[in-house]
Amino acid sequence: MIRSFFFEKPNLGPNQQNFVIDGVEYEMTNGSKSAFWNTKGLMLEIIRRVKEISDKNTSIDENNYLAEKKALFNDLKKFDKDYIKHKKNVHPEINGFIQKAFIPLVNVLESNMEFHKLEKLIAKGAEIPEF
Repeated sequence: MIRSFFFEKPNLGPNQQNFVIDGVEYEMTNGSKSAFWNTKGLMLEIIRRVKEISDKNTSIDENNYLAEKKALFNDLKKFDKDYIKHKKNVHPEINGFIQKAFIPLVNVLESNMEFHKLEKLIAKGAEIPEF
């Protein structure tokens, strides 16, 4: 689910809804073209805030603890609301693009695994027929 947050943002211009992966052009709907980008931004903001809190040089003390806690909870609520929308509307579309784009990579990995198995058999001295 999270990998669809980090998908390529369509280019600006007349074809801003279209993008190309390995020569195949995909068209993203208007609702999705910025929604996943916003969700990623919200997630990165939470990570930034938590990292800032965890740093040793942080300025959080008893005077501003409640304000920082409230700000973090507000960020988490925004992300949660946006994540639910992303899961229902945006992820299925982008995941379809990802699945299609990954087919060549999956095929290469599968064939490489089979070749690796053959190499192991040869190393053990097994009789392998000529292809």
